[in-house]
Amino acid sequence: MKTHWVADMYPLNETDVSALAEDIKTNGQIAPIKMLKDGRIIDGRNRWMACQKAGVEPLIDVINPHGEEVTDERLFALATSCNSMRRDMTTSERAVASAVAWKRLFPEGQQNTGRSESKNGLSFETFANQSFKVGKSYAKQALAIANYSPELLEAAKESLDGAYKTYQSEKLKREDDKRNRQLLVDHPDLKERVANANLSAEEAITIARKRDAEIIAKEESLRQQKAFIAQGFNRTIELFHGLLNWDSSDILEAIENEALANAASQPKHEGESLLLAIKTMTEIHNRKYSK
Repeated sequence: MKTHWVADMYPLNETDVSALAEDIKTNGQIAPIKMLKDGRIIDGRNRWMACQKAGVEPLIDVINPHGEEVTDERLFALATSCNSMRRDMTTSERAVASAVAWKRLFPEGQQNTGRSESKNGLSFETFANQSFKVGKSYAKQALAIANYSPELLEAAKESLDGAYKTYQSEKLKREDDKRNRQLLVDHPDLKERVANANLSAEEAITIARKRDAEIIAKEESLRQQKAFIAQGFNRTIELFHGLLNWDSSDILEAIENEALANAASQPKHEGESLLLAIKTMTEIHNRKYSK
């Protein structure tokens, strides 16, 4: 039995083939099998199997009797029309079918799992809803899986939720592996030691992460130091701006009083004198204006 992909979007009901075969024996085949001239079935795989089982020559409707070319868009429309009333498809099966159809009809969308538009502004979510009655969340999950792994997409027919969890887990692992490979690229000495069997990959990655953490910590410490220095400059500027409002005799008197109170902290050189002066003026200013 040769089939076109538009037929394969829909599940086979092999358990119903026997009952369908008996019905065809009794009542004949009512609905013809839609088929291309090259023998590929577009719709009617269950009927084909039932006819084979019943030993009945199948009734076939060849949609291109002269072998004329038929577009995938037309075949898709035909298949969805023939199967629009089916009630045996689960949400998972419909979501997978929508993803398969999208990638077949709009192959340019295969390059980007986040692509939402392809033709005439049609979004995948709208396409999935209109063609398969699939909600946005299920549609996105199915398309993500379809762009990730054909094998996992097959499993998604049974359980989209389970397959999507597997996809997320495998994707995170791949991303983690990619980061670890980049770590060794960034630390060529460790990469060389791994190549020479002096370190295991796990040990090298642990060392690389520790190095990077130390670099980040140093950068953060430097950033904080710069922030403290900038804050000190700003406070000094604010201090001198505030002292502009003081009378010079008041400043001298306050400094003398402060110096007497801090006699034990006498400066030993010019640098210490400057720092003590700034400290003294800051304390005076704070007492005056903090009230």
